[in-house]
Amino acid sequence: MLKDKEYWLKKQADEKREKIIKNMSELGIKVYDKTKEFTEKFDSMVKELHVLMFEEEYDEILDSGVNSKDRSKGINPMSEEYIKRTDAKRKKLGFNPYDVKVNTMNITLNYCKEIISGK
Repeated sequence: MLKDKEYWLKKQADEKREKIIKNMSELGIKVYDKTKEFTEKFDSMVKELHVLMFEEEYDEILDSGVNSKDRSKGINPMSEEYIKRTDAKRKKLGFNPYDVKVNTMNITLNYCKEIISGK
């Protein structure tokens, strides 16, 4: 099943690339491919840094059924110690405490993009 999905995604990406480069020069194709490669590396580095710095934003992935129900009610199922630790870290970085009811991932992802890009 996973192989089929990977094949389909690769096929889709290849078709998209072919449409984009159809009328490009050889140099244009090389520049396009290199730019795409750099963009993918950048995005990967941002994601890796984000997971490292803001792990609390990924906790719900490992939630049990009970934890998931609590989150849906706005209750953070993590331990008080963990919440205090992550809130202190976020405050130190200039962010509000983590709130299970508020999606802050775009804000913190942008922060990581700025770090990786050196802004």
